[in-house]
Amino acid sequence: MTNSSDIAYIWAKKSRDTFKYLPLLEHLRDTQTVALYLWQNTLPDGTRDFLQSETNAHAAEILTFLALIHDIGKASPAFQDKKCCQNELDEFIKNGLFAAGLSYDTMTEAAIRACPHNLAGQALLEEYGIHSSVSCIVGGHHGMYGDSPRRNSNPNAFGKSDEWKSAQRYIFDFAVSESNFDITTQIPKTAQVILTGLLLPKKQAKAVSISLCRHRQLQTAYSRVY
Repeated sequence: MTNSSDIAYIWAKKSRDTFKYLPLLEHLRDTQTVALYLWQNTLPDGTRDFLQSETNAHAAEILTFLALIHDIGKASPAFQDKKCCQNELDEFIKNGLFAAGLSYDTMTEAAIRACPHNLAGQALLEEYGIHSSVSCIVGGHHGMYGDSPRRNSNPNAFGKSDEWKSAQRYIFDFAVSESNFDITTQIPKTAQVILTGLLLPKKQAKAVSISLCRHRQLQTAYSRVY
């Protein structure tokens, strides 16, 4: 059974200047902190009420789930094989992944581009039975919607081993459990657009930046998300 230590080397961000990386689970929690701040403090009352009416009063749980799951596509060889400016850090992370059973064949640049993490995340959610009205928000969280790739068309990009499948499922189960998300949820189109906007990095940055000095937890999360 996969646990958090098994996926500790799955990275979300790597430093260009120091020998540091941000593990994916920490990044997902940081995004949750920022997204819930937006929900509670910056979203107009009318918009919040509209989302509640469109989601049977479960908008906060849905947003929490989306924040915790939005980058699940980074838990894949197509993303993990991306290089930074530091070869030693790349090798350190790769060795940790392989030691945890998360091995993969070296990816070409074309193969990596063919499986962007946002659309890989959309595909994984649909693989788990999540409705397309929810999964498309993950697919669109960088501002553009698209058709998601499939594991059977590029198995190395998603991870061929049981360990990769287990790690991805662990992240999904973690997000469902933490958010109390109903996996049968469907979201109307207008609500989809608003929820996607709450996950867009540039929208989050503009809304949060003026309040950082008053919220230490938010400041820490924000600095690591961006």
